[in-house]
Amino acid sequence: MDPLLAFAIVSSIFALGDIISIKSKSLISVLFVGSVFYLVGFWTIFPDDLNTIAQLQGLGAMMIGVLITHMGTLMNIRQLMDQWRTVVVALAALV
Repeated sequence: MDPLLAFAIVSSIFALGDIISIKSKSLISVLFVGSVFYLVGFWTIFPDDLNTIAQLQGLGAMMIGVLITHMGTLMNIRQLMDQWRTVVVALAALV
């Protein structure tokens, strides 16, 4: 199977889950729908190594830095200064 096709299948599963979640007003979650599609797909037509073929491990490793940077830009300096105890505990946990 082509890696681009495998990635398209994985993306389609989560897109379908998102559409169903929006239509049901989040009564049915994206992860539940995705899990059901994965389960049925692996039982029937998906290859066992679909995620390996889609090369999602490399994408996940690459996105960690981007995600941490994005989370850092969401922080409000004033709020961090108000919650200085939480910052001290977090820094102590790193040591």
